[in-house]
Amino acid sequence: PLSKVAVGDVVKGKLIITIPDLYSNVAVEDMIPAGFEIVNFNLETEDQTLQTLKTISDGMSGTGGFFSRLTNLFGDTQTAQVFHSKNSGGSYGNSTRRLYPTHTESHDDRVFLYMETLPAGVYEYEYFLRALVPGEFQHLPARAEELYFPEVFGRTEGGVVYVTPAE
Repeated sequence: PLSKVAVGDVVKGKLIITIPDLYSNVAVEDMIPAGFEIVNFNLETEDQTLQTLKTISDGMSGTGGFFSRLTNLFGDTQTAQVFHSKNSGGSYGNSTRRLYPTHTESHDDRVFLYMETLPAGVYEYEYFLRALVPGEFQHLPARAEELYFPEVFGRTEGGVVYVTPAE
């Protein structure tokens, strides 16, 4: 996993959620490390071309300047496996689908996603962060849970991210 970025770098966060059965009222919360901000593409002042760029690990980086280093922050993926509370879990296909939340919130410290219903399968959600402040920051685990049955949950591992001053 990437553990070091420079101030001004834009990085991609990726969540992969594996759901064994049909669930209702699913919430996913990913805490972002301090020293970062979420890139909000709903703002007209934000560079919309970032959405079309690939990561360095995909073999392509930005075109230079402020966004010259677009990287995947937490390795290839963060994966949350959600297990069924009554038995060992259901079955699901291996194909990954893009996650389209019913409701999305971007806070200063986290990304919150809500889905009214979520059929069995593997889902992927991506978002972008910008490093703002140099220092050493904790990345807390992301958590997925069924809201009215909190015993059905999954979470990722956490880590440490170092942000260095811009060169």
